[in-house]
Amino acid sequence: MRSAATLRLALVCGLFAALVHASVAQSSSQQGGQMAAVATAAAKFKKTHQQHSGDDPKTWKSVHRFGLTMHYPADWELNPAVPSQGPIALNTFGSHYSEKGGHFPDHGAEIDISFLAHPGAPTEKIMTTDLQDSDDQKIDEVPFKIDGMKALRSAFTDKFKGYLAHTTVVAYVEHGGGLYKFFLTYHKGDDLGPDFVRDFEQILNTVRFN
Repeated sequence: MRSAATLRLALVCGLFAALVHASVAQSSSQQGGQMAAVATAAAKFKKTHQQHSGDDPKTWKSVHRFGLTMHYPADWELNPAVPSQGPIALNTFGSHYSEKGGHFPDHGAEIDISFLAHPGAPTEKIMTTDLQDSDDQKIDEVPFKIDGMKALRSAFTDKFKGYLAHTTVVAYVEHGGGLYKFFLTYHKGDDLGPDFVRDFEQILNTVRFN
């Protein structure tokens, strides 16, 4: 399995386990309320999502972890279920994952950031491994530097159970002997896809390595 898929699967499994544990004490009506919250969060984001091209990123929220600082706008939130020593995990839907499989809702998106202190292989080889078994593969360079560093970029589609497809964009940045991987994931064909990509690029532009 690709290392990209491994990271995403670990996050999803952890979130799903937390939801299952919480649901033991819930009544059926409460479970229905949680499912409604998933749809409500996605609909709210689609209705209220704003363009951030005129924003001052210094006014955004910030996060500091494994040697970097970055800022992100208010319509993205940190996932509280991911421990502070884990990846940076942002999403647009209030971390309301479905109980069946831990999937995120329509018109939702995630940004996950991980750090490999000792990659063990050249970045190009890691990218090739990440792309195994995926569709719509593309590799190029990020069209701007991330805190002065050149970055490679891949894009691909993963399919699940034959009916669910996610588009993922990954930026790879070598720094300090390690490798940073920035993931953006959203539903393939989502009409908010271009907005998610713009948000992702704007967030990348705020990254500063410590």
